[in-house]
Amino acid sequence: MHLVTFRDSLPIHDMAMESINKFSLHPPNASLLINKLEDSDDGEYTIQVNVKYKDLVKSQNKTIRVTVNVPVSKPAVHMEPASAAVEDVDNVTMTCSVEFGTRVAYQWLLGGSPIPANPRYTFSEDHRKLVISLAKKEDIGKYICVASNLVSKMWSEPTQLNVFYGPYHVKVNSDIELKVRQVFTVNAGETILFHCSADSNPPNSYVWIHKVNNMTKEIMTGPHFVVNSGEITLTNEYMCCAYNNVTKKQDETQFTVIVANLGNEAI
Repeated sequence: MHLVTFRDSLPIHDMAMESINKFSLHPPNASLLINKLEDSDDGEYTIQVNVKYKDLVKSQNKTIRVTVNVPVSKPAVHMEPASAAVEDVDNVTMTCSVEFGTRVAYQWLLGGSPIPANPRYTFSEDHRKLVISLAKKEDIGKYICVASNLVSKMWSEPTQLNVFYGPYHVKVNSDIELKVRQVFTVNAGETILFHCSADSNPPNSYVWIHKVNNMTKEIMTGPHFVVNSGEITLTNEYMCCAYNNVTKKQDETQFTVIVANLGNEAI
């Protein structure tokens, strides 16, 4: 009987590696021991048994696959653009990479949970790359790449995605109690402070506009507007316009101020 052992079709008996105790054969069952397993030892191993009887030689082969899994290193995420994206303008690409690891599977988390299905989210075949098409406000958050294989699992540091968006939902408020929808009723002679706000990143620029006889006039800038009811007519229409200098978008809301003699009627 003659035993021959192969690694990826190359005989490994009597190889130089034997001298450094890389491979060793163990009779009587011809077990093969791989010492100090390395990723380079990954591959197919075949044992060939040759049986000779008189002038007749018969051979039998048996092949096994040795899979070597190297634990993954901590993944790193590279994002483009590195700074904030502009809503409905920029695409965002995140790429995950590991320095070490074999047969790595990748997964993306947003806010600690798996990223939900979204037609604007596209993954590469191996999931290393995530592309967000035309970023939106709801994409803001901390993204984590999880790299794993059969023997290990590692998480990247959170990568914060910031998106410039808005303005949305412009509204005007005041400490006036008498308000019905967008109509404020004030007492004659009162001074009233109005505040304009909108959901926006970065914060908006605000412009206050007075509407008179189908004409408009810019009267103030900034989020606050002070009205002295003694200096205006009985019914006045105003607008607050919010403008985002980065997204180049704007929104507005209209409101009415009515001057009345509240609580001053004769008894």
